[in-house]
Amino acid sequence: MKCWTHRSSEWSYSAFASRREVLSGLADIGRTHLSAIERGARKPTLETFFRIGEALGVRPSVLLAAIEEELAARASCEDRTFPV
Repeated sequence: MKCWTHRSSEWSYSAFASRREVLSGLADIGRTHLSAIERGARKPTLETFFRIGEALGVRPSVLLAAIEEELAARASCEDRTFPV
């Protein structure tokens, strides 16, 4: 299992910012609000969660399952101890 899931190198910042702007427009939420949700600084309401799923073309249940898998993978990695 891969513990490091950050993939920022796959997209340039401008491409990612552009995608965020499109997604926030499709979900009818502010770009900065979406950014705060992505960073974990804000928690989306259920309505916002559904809007994001709809904008992504993903059922909310599938989106939630993906989030649960990611959280479980992170918890698994945090449980491991690495020698220094």
